[in-house]
Amino acid sequence: MKISDNSRLEEVIKDKGNPEVRREILDVLYDSRLLLPVVFRKCRNPDDLAGQFGFDVVDIPDGYGEMTVPLFTSLSVAESNPLKCTAIEIAMGNLAELLKQSDRYASVTINIFTKHYLDLPLDEFLGIFGIVANHKIKDIENGKLRQMLKNEFSEDELYMEIKDLPLISPWIDEESGPAHEFTYDKNDNEYFPLFTDLDEFEKVFGNDSEVYPQAYTFSRSAELSKDDLVINPASESVFLNRKDMLQER
Repeated sequence: MKISDNSRLEEVIKDKGNPEVRREILDVLYDSRLLLPVVFRKCRNPDDLAGQFGFDVVDIPDGYGEMTVPLFTSLSVAESNPLKCTAIEIAMGNLAELLKQSDRYASVTINIFTKHYLDLPLDEFLGIFGIVANHKIKDIENGKLRQMLKNEFSEDELYMEIKDLPLISPWIDEESGPAHEFTYDKNDNEYFPLFTDLDEFEKVFGNDSEVYPQAYTFSRSAELSKDDLVINPASESVFLNRKDMLQER
């Protein structure tokens, strides 16, 4: 099979100790497709007619009592590795979505067992794609934003404050993705809700066992949602036009 060219990633990994190169490594990873070792299995749900097989990620100990997800930049590296298993090509953004809810892994390791390898803590890997690790959701507070929402502000001021902030959104499951739209304003317009903290999320979804909190930066949430947005619908109810918030500023 034809695999994406990851020669630039291989080159910058050789200089991974350089702080300036570290930023470039993360930028390159954002658009990368790497080989992920997997073990195929029959679908656990016999009624799932969409596909007969799924896969499990091949994970290995990282030497610190945790597990890491191995990745390879090329077929030649994968085939020369001690891990003898099937590898599938996967976009790193898709892998991040796959790993975000898991508490099994502590890191991802690119070209493991080679001279030039790179291990990234899972939190840092997810952060490349604007995803907040599941165990950190309880720590999201956004006190400065809460204060701002109570006062007057311009659209530009709000965007500059929230674009890189983690906000909590409601999800149903990995397959269905974000929960469906919700009607909040008096004209029955539908908005996708975002929350500044877990307490605000639980005001709306605390009694709904089918919906769980997931956190992304605001910019990432706006990309995932196709609808206009509302922040803290149970409190401040700040409504945002998605297209206006995503346009270049």
